Amino acid sequence: MKWKIACIQMDIAFGQPDINFQVAEQWMEKAAMSKPDIVILPELWSTGYDLTRLNEIADEEAEKTIECLKDQAKKHQFHIIGGSVAKKASKGIYNNMIIINKHGNLIKQYDKLHLFQLMDEHHFLQPGEKDG
Repeated sequence: MKWKIACIQMDIAFGQPDINFQVAEQWMEKAAMSKPDIVILPELWSTGYDLTRLNEIADEEAEKTIECLKDQAKKHQFHIIGGSVAKKASKGIYNNMIIINKHGNLIKQYDKLHLFQLMDEHHFLQPGEKDG
């Protein structure tokens, strides 16, 4: 089986999730015209690497992101690998990848396990607890 994949490379508004959600939705709308099977968003697309403000701007349990991606997947009938977003959880903030199928079902979430120390991610983000 051959898969048609659309990778979204977008200008991310640093620390401005509301703008980034609008831009991502516009890009997914454009991507839908080529009828991809899978759309892939970039890492930390909703906040950028505004690590010092993540406590203020991270998505609580990634709820807004999940709902947005579910809506887009159902609307356009493509699977989405939601890059990753800053997810605020009870134990801290995680760099969380979200996968939604074309029916709008949440398939998997994955918290980045190996944080990139050269970017000081380990000072602002919690590592995931296991691979896979």
